[in-house]
Parts: sequence; structure tokens; C-alpha cells
Amino acid sequence: MIRFLSKIVLVGSLFLQPIISTPPHYTVQSWKYLDDGEKNEDQNLQLCLQADGRNTTITTLKHIGSGGSGSVYKAKRGNGTEIALKRVRKADDVITPNLLTKSLSHPNINHVYEGFRWNDTQDNWQVYLMELNAGPDLNNTLIKQKKKLTNAAIRSIFLQVLDAIRYAHAHHLYHFHPKPPNIVFVGEGNWVKLVDFDTVTNHETYGGHRAPKHSTDPSNRTPFNTAAADVWHLGQTLGMMLLNDDFVRQRWFQGIINARDRFKVIKRRIPMISDPAAELLGKMFAPVEERISSSQAYDEAEKIKLFTELLIVLPKPLN
Repeated sequence: MIRFLSKIVLVGSLFLQPIISTPPHYTVQSWKYLDDGEKNEDQNLQLCLQADGRNTTITTLKHIGSGGSGSVYKAKRGNGTEIALKRVRKADDVITPNLLTKSLSHPNINHVYEGFRWNDTQDNWQVYLMELNAGPDLNNTLIKQKKKLTNAAIRSIFLQVLDAIRYAHAHHLYHFHPKPPNIVFVGEGNWVKLVDFDTVTNHETYGGHRAPKHSTDPSNRTPFNTAAADVWHLGQTLGMMLLNDDFVRQRWFQGIINARDRFKVIKRRIPMISDPAAELLGKMFAPVEERISSSQAYDEAEKIKLFTELLIVLPKPLN
């Protein structure tokens, strides 16, 4: 049954062609803060914009959250449509890559509508208008709520993320961080969307290599292939769902990535994981130098295929 479903997902993604459109050239005509917050991120904001000769307003309603790359707000357009607004402080190299996702149309990728620059009296900002999804993210579900996922849920969620990554890679786009904080639930079921494409790149722009300075995981410590970074985080996501733990931050995990025979170490440490899963996770968490020197280190298509096969051999039950 799982093999059949994975084939449906793969075939379905082949028919989802990107919708290419020329983004309107938004300019900020005026702006104002609507209340006095304790800090800049807490203050609601109204922007009056002009695009293609037409005026519109965007008003933030609620500060949803902040991360290393910016702050996100629930907002509404002048016609009342609710959207998400994200602003990133002075990141000149981000605006164009982020808008590359305007060309993607996939049920598991959060849509970016527009992006523009805005300067207030203190800072320069990049602003993005995006699809609003108010559901919890996978990290919150696993770590804060301590919710254990069933095998069926793990398979469903991971197949969706795999298909989103597979689709993005087919269009030469790489996410960099397809990990639990960037996987958001839509509604009450197991439908998820991949969000936060702030560091997305395309192979033509960066030659397939980039090393964000703010990242701390081993895949980002030296110049790396963007597909390899995605595969690293896919492994992290699968491991977190299996273990219900952010194991990458645990001290014992460092022993795994430094061990000569990491397959056996993983098997001993995580006896619930089957041999194929332990072997694959071992490959995912090989030291970055080893992956760079390996002729197979960047074959993301093969790794994603192995991930799909792995879902079939997961032991029952895990919980």
C-alpha cells in the first residue's frame, strides 16, 4: 500500500508545473506603527503600497513569531484577505532567492505572493507577503507538546515533505532547512506545508554551493552542495519523528557522527530503528568532509529514493 501511495505522490508531482508570473513592483508609499509595543517586533504596522499603478494597504494584526531570519505577522490586505507578512532586517541577498518560490505551485509548499524592500527610520527591511497557515509546526508538536506520532502519521508527513523537496529540486531550487520548525500543519489532520524559503537558492545563481554563516549544523560548516544540505535535514526530520526528540542537540549524537562505524552505534543507541533505517541515518550524518570526498555524497535523487523505501520497512509499532 505504501509503495502504491509513494508512486501516486511521485507521479502527481510530475504533473504539477510551476506557474511563472512577473512579480508586481511594489513600492512603499507610506507607513506607520499602530501601537506602542515593548520592542519593534511587537508593534503592529500599516503599509500603503503601490504596484502597477494601483494602491493597496497591508495591516499587521498579530505578531506570530520570530526566528533567526526575521519576524512573522498575521496580516490582512485592504480587501480583508488574511495573509502572513514576514520582514527580514537588511538582507540584500535574500529578496530575489525568496521570490523564486513564486514560480512553484505545490500542495506541500507554502506560497510566497510578493516581496519588496522597505526602509523605516531605523532599519532596512525585506518584506514578504505569504500564504497564512496558523497551524502548529512539527517541532512544536514533537518537542513542546511531546506528541508521539503513529507510523501512519510519520509516513504521511514524510512523504509530503519528500515530494515538496523532490518538486523543488526538479526546478533547481533548494530549501537548505527542510526541518521540523519549517514544517507546518494545515488544519486538524496530517496535511503539512514546507515554509520559510528565506535561504532558498537555485543552482544557476550559486553554482550549487553556499555556506550560510548563521547555521550551526555540520552540513553548513564548509561549502556544501545545496542538495546535500536538504538531505541532511531530511534525515534530521525523520530521526526526530522516530525518536520524539531533537537528538541532533544531544551529546551522544556527536559520538554517532564521529564514530568510524556509525551504523552500529545508531543501532545500539536506537534499537527500535530497523537496520535499513540505521544504515541510512548513518549515511545522512557522516562528517561533512567524508560526504564532500565521496562520489555519492550529492546524489540526492538516490537518497530520496532510499528515504521513500525506508518508510516501508519501519518497524511496527514504534510507539
